[in-house]
Amino acid sequence: MNRVLAGLLWLLCASTSWALDVVPIVRISSFRVGLDNASKVGVTTEVQVAIEAAGDFEGDLSLVTPDPRGNPVRITQKFAVKAGQTEQVRLPLTLGRIESHFTIELHQGNHLISRRRLECSENNEESEIRVARHSQPFWLVVGPLAWGQSSVSDSDESSQQATAKLLRRVHHTPLAAATDFPTQSAALSSYDTVFLAGDFKLSDDASKSLERWVKNGGHLVAAIGTRWPDLQASTLSSWLPGKARNVKAGRLTDLSPLVFFSQTEFPLPPVNRVDGSTFTYSDGENVVRTFDGELVVRYAHGFGRVTLVGVDFDKRPLVNWRGLDALVAAIGELGQQEGKTSRGPERLSRTGISELQTQLHTALARFPETTEQSVPNMLGMVLLFLLVIGPIDFFLVQKWLKRPELTWVSFPGVVVLAVLAATVTAGAARGSKVAVQQLDFVDYDANSGHMRQTSWAVTYSPDNRRYSLDFQPNKTVKFGGSVPHSINWLSNPESNYGGMYRVGGFEVGKPEYELPASLANVRNAPIAAGSTRSWRGHFETQIAEPLIESKLERMGVGQFTTDSYVMHHFDGPVDQWMVAYAGRVYFHSVRDSGVMAPSSIAPGQRLDLSSINIRNTDLKSFLTGATYRSHKTRKGPTEDEHFHTITKYDPTGEDLIEISRMISLHHAAGATEYTTLTNSALQQLDWSDLMTLDRAVFFGVLENPASRLAVDGSVPESTRHTVVVRCLIPVKELGEANDSLPKFKSE
Repeated sequence: MNRVLAGLLWLLCASTSWALDVVPIVRISSFRVGLDNASKVGVTTEVQVAIEAAGDFEGDLSLVTPDPRGNPVRITQKFAVKAGQTEQVRLPLTLGRIESHFTIELHQGNHLISRRRLECSENNEESEIRVARHSQPFWLVVGPLAWGQSSVSDSDESSQQATAKLLRRVHHTPLAAATDFPTQSAALSSYDTVFLAGDFKLSDDASKSLERWVKNGGHLVAAIGTRWPDLQASTLSSWLPGKARNVKAGRLTDLSPLVFFSQTEFPLPPVNRVDGSTFTYSDGENVVRTFDGELVVRYAHGFGRVTLVGVDFDKRPLVNWRGLDALVAAIGELGQQEGKTSRGPERLSRTGISELQTQLHTALARFPETTEQSVPNMLGMVLLFLLVIGPIDFFLVQKWLKRPELTWVSFPGVVVLAVLAATVTAGAARGSKVAVQQLDFVDYDANSGHMRQTSWAVTYSPDNRRYSLDFQPNKTVKFGGSVPHSINWLSNPESNYGGMYRVGGFEVGKPEYELPASLANVRNAPIAAGSTRSWRGHFETQIAEPLIESKLERMGVGQFTTDSYVMHHFDGPVDQWMVAYAGRVYFHSVRDSGVMAPSSIAPGQRLDLSSINIRNTDLKSFLTGATYRSHKTRKGPTEDEHFHTITKYDPTGEDLIEISRMISLHHAAGATEYTTLTNSALQQLDWSDLMTLDRAVFFGVLENPASRLAVDGSVPESTRHTVVVRCLIPVKELGEANDSLPKFKSE
């Protein structure tokens, strides 16, 4: 017995020493989610993990986090670290719920070396990762900008209390120096606004990541003030402030318009002259104009916006001004953003739809080849089953055959027949083929050539299976080809089952699936029989040859000159088109031309917006289906009754084109006041604000998709595809109008 124990002890020591020789000591020294361990739910951000090893080590780093349905999603990246050094490994992370967790694992082959579980929560202060809803503003501030410092008491003015309330909702990430700015745009994905408060010393990679973030819909605020030479000497000078803008440094004598713009009761401290900058812009919006010139301007850059500020936030007279918080909130459009993303009426909880993304997702999940049994039909079948095994069976065996013992045969037979009928009915309802419904937004900026595609796809499976999925580009399309796509799961920003805002729920034993670190495909995704899974894809590129030729010149509010035109070079005609700008919309007039179908614009066909077949009307009326009519009364020839009606928006509507129009111009249609839905999850796809920056929106439907969702390497036959093309087109002003304020000589 002693010999056996000694042998076992020797084997244990030998195996331990072998493990120590093969697997060096390695550990996770630190981690960071995004920039400050905070992210919005459902948004893919960057996780940076620092790994230390006592010896040379090669292995795999994995992030495992549940999706909104509770299925673990594993993302793995190979890495190598030298002895005594630290390796920084970056991986994408998408948190599925506001109350969730994720696990960091280190592997070498099949051996689990280390594991660390991190809790994520919206409100729990003890959680290591903070998760926010889409409606919460995220701001990144680089440089000296001290806002939110003034105390608010009950005796303070109501406007200051309102500003303080808005600023408290902001998740604020300060960076002491621009040298700490992230070099990957994925780290900025949760942020709505970035403030460059006078520090422009970004690295070249950081400048590129910032520009990419702006081009995809971000809002950059750059406080130039007295630091115009610093900006010119920085890596930002290649794209900021832009070639069409002129910056003039000098002495400012009039800052009073900042008080009116901020809507604050606190006047600026009296100063004689202040060093700063003024701007001359050829497109965009003059936000604050003074006697010295344009002090705050805003212009479009790709699908995003840039706001230039000509004063320093950290110098007199703003640094000690009690209205600074109101100015920062106004420049960051905090009050306007609050109105866009405010929650709708409580009655919407009855439908389960409170977001436009939920409506879009619900519409995509409808498959005509599958039939769902309605509740009355199911109740009717149950009632029929009870009648057969009850009164009908009793009458048959007792009254008619008078053989009660036959119940032992009739009852099991009826049960077996009912089970077979239910199985056959369920199989027929599920169908026999994999089906896909996909909607693409193909976005193109005619000014910069920036191209972006956002795809939403829902996969239906008739059987319990695991699938591999990826987006395959259509090589016949000019902007397809070898451009890499990314794919990830898609869910609803709701509190119901499977929603990203769901707090409760505990899942055990859910099957796991995998994503590579590039997010290029999904591997082993489980889909239950008769159910669906939803995915979102993305790609972006730069187009060398212009896809839009145009001449759009304005000569009034929303009015174009008679020689204005648009011409496209997409692969195939554009149907159901419209051109929206400055509160007006141009579209094909079906009624006036007698054509029974929407007009189609072929590639290379010139669209003259002054044609008799093209109508233009109020954009909001067009989007809301508003009609106006007058009725003569008997009171007098000049006394008329005017009637104004709008078409009530249906949150359960399934028309993908109408939903796409509303996503694109939600704020222009009246936002939540009209649709009763918010658009916080897709707010960067709303181009309403860009129309105020000398940009027209060209909207239409394409036939040829840029990519298709492939299931197990091939595109399913049962695929329905809708492609929406959206283009930003610059609008020029007719002539050189001098609209600057007059300057007076001082005696």
